[in-house]
Amino acid sequence: MTGLAVDGTGFEVLVGDERIGSRRLIEPADVELLTALAGRYVRAVQTGADAGVFVELGRELFGWLDGDQGQLTALLERAARPLVFEVTGPRSPSDRSWAVLRAPFELLARPGGGLLAEDELARFCVVRRLGPAQQRPALDEFRLSLAFMASSPRGQRELDFEAEEAAILNAVGEARVDLMVEDTGDPEQLARRLAELGGMRVVHLSCHGLNNWPGGPGGRGVPVLMMEDEVGGDRPVTAADLVGLLPSGPRLLVVSACLTATGADASGHLPPGDGHKGKPGPGADAGLVAHSLSTALVAAGVPAVIGWDGSVGD
Repeated sequence: MTGLAVDGTGFEVLVGDERIGSRRLIEPADVELLTALAGRYVRAVQTGADAGVFVELGRELFGWLDGDQGQLTALLERAARPLVFEVTGPRSPSDRSWAVLRAPFELLARPGGGLLAEDELARFCVVRRLGPAQQRPALDEFRLSLAFMASSPRGQRELDFEAEEAAILNAVGEARVDLMVEDTGDPEQLARRLAELGGMRVVHLSCHGLNNWPGGPGGRGVPVLMMEDEVGGDRPVTAADLVGLLPSGPRLLVVSACLTATGADASGHLPPGDGHKGKPGPGADAGLVAHSLSTALVAAGVPAVIGWDGSVGD
């Protein structure tokens, strides 16, 4: 791997099997700095800050990661292209580990330069992993299979799911994908359709999301997707509910909703207004868990999840 291998108390910077510099402890000052950077990122997004604000955040994060040993600079010189920057943590991260995993590495920017993600030759991207890497199954010999379902229960703001479906088809082309659309909004009905088809490789869910619904044991705040029951009412669906309903296991799960990569212990990630797929949940003070919906799905064995740490526009 190329990136950071994080354990409960520290991390190493790696390029392949080679460690760059020494192992570093995650000190309280590091947690404070990374948490502050993540918070400033959220506020910059919400206020529509100009590009220079994000570049400055990325330079500060670069300086922290580079440290006294120039570790990030050395990684960039030695890493192969495309540069997939992995941040790998334990399956059950500590508070210190979460601070590193949640840092906005997508914003990394060289001192005096621009965002690494803007370098078209480096093709820099960030991947976060929980637990050890598993062997990837071979690709199918058929076209990509994709299941799409939107949920819009009564009482929630109606989503433009037809436009989202059209955008998917426009992006991948009808000739290159086998698309199955389930229009009930009910995850149980989706599970039945998937079972009949023998599973689909990608499942794309579009709905409202909350990161701290008070539905866990003892009223703990947990992340949920707000889906539909059999009569079109609200059905809060946790990560545990979802993996129980999708036993065939897609290789990629896309959760197109607000706050699906936001930990239940976070707040203030949604701007005011109704133009997004979520709203603040009522469980903000209910003994919150650290997992987001996305990381909980990964911890439960879903190979790859795309979620959002903040607002998703409709």
